[in-house]
Amino acid sequence: MYQRNHSLPVNGRKKLFVNFSSSLYLSYWIKKRIILSGLFLLPLVNSFLNAQMGTVSSPYTALGQAQNVTANGVYYFNLTGTTFSTYVLSGGWVQVAFDYGNGIGNLPQGTALTNTARGILSPTVLSKLGSATKVRITSNENSFAITSSNATHVNRLINNQCLHTGTADNGLQGSWTGSTGSLSSSCNSNSNNGLHQRIYHAACNGNGFHWVPKDNNQSLNLSLGELANSSYLQLWVQAPIVAVINGPTITTQPSASAQNLCLNSSSVSLSVAATGTATITYQWYSNASPSNSGGTLISGATTSSYSPPTTVAGTKYYYVVTTNPQGSTTSAVSGAITTAATSVAGTVSANQTFCAGGTPANITITGSTGSIQWQWSTDNSTFTNISGATSPTLPLGSISNFTSRFYRAIVTSSPCSAATSSVVTV
Repeated sequence: MYQRNHSLPVNGRKKLFVNFSSSLYLSYWIKKRIILSGLFLLPLVNSFLNAQMGTVSSPYTALGQAQNVTANGVYYFNLTGTTFSTYVLSGGWVQVAFDYGNGIGNLPQGTALTNTARGILSPTVLSKLGSATKVRITSNENSFAITSSNATHVNRLINNQCLHTGTADNGLQGSWTGSTGSLSSSCNSNSNNGLHQRIYHAACNGNGFHWVPKDNNQSLNLSLGELANSSYLQLWVQAPIVAVINGPTITTQPSASAQNLCLNSSSVSLSVAATGTATITYQWYSNASPSNSGGTLISGATTSSYSPPTTVAGTKYYYVVTTNPQGSTTSAVSGAITTAATSVAGTVSANQTFCAGGTPANITITGSTGSIQWQWSTDNSTFTNISGATSPTLPLGSISNFTSRFYRAIVTSSPCSAATSSVVTV
């Protein structure tokens, strides 16, 4: 168990006892209300304020927060500004490298690892793993696993250096526990000892453990040959547990129902309900895509509900970030809020007069907003839809044996009220 106890003087006479254990809790005894002198406690408290959940939008901010993982998978970290993602095991083992039995060449260095592709964390990321206290190497073949708590092994990993380079490191062999039967060396490797090139090399030991990507060598026991192509090796680190203190819990999410609105009409308010310690603050964001990240902060939208504006035509999505002293929680994204422009009838072409048997010109409409439905009438009172006549141009063709007909367009920008054009007399 990782445990440290501190007794802090307060105002020169009272004491605040702080106990760090595997559950990282704070316990204290103060006889009456006091004021902490100095700022000693502030770094301690602030280290928890931004604790997160290992997601893209809320990455872990301490390596030890991985010990809160209960389901194996890829998790996200932001360690003092360095961001990366990697596979994490329940219990806090954070993957540093992954390699197959048929791996060829140096491990690709990067900031996004999975448990299905060769790779190793970049030197910049490795340098941020200083809180680690254990190093582990495992294979799915023969249940191979070795673990070390030796600070030398941890420091080498952090500095992108091979964990075992030959006989010079045989003195460290006793630091490993587990499958230790083939860890010693009979000679040294004096070059190309970057961790992406050489992770563990029981050099010149015919029965030794070799994980040397640069030499395409992945062998639990060199004399038995390479690992099977589908077998793999993994390098891990573990740090003492750091508590994850959740932000607010959102119990009611913004409505996922779409709203189709007319310009300058009233929208239905979006709202959330959240619970948590202390005062909860709210900040709403709009987004052009259905995502609860990367949106635009809405100035003044700082309550638990928000009424989307309808002053501009288009489609927007909304979400809210809730915050208390322990952290932030982002809501789900709302349904699409679509604002349609007001229906505009536009301008139709002029009246026409022609002789029976002739062919009138097409009737047209310009400057309209919305879908078009042409109608006709013989009395300029009762109009009937013309089937299929929904384009800006209405062809009339040859017409005979009638006195006059009347044409108009009904233009609708749904869900706004329809607009009716002027009547064209033919």
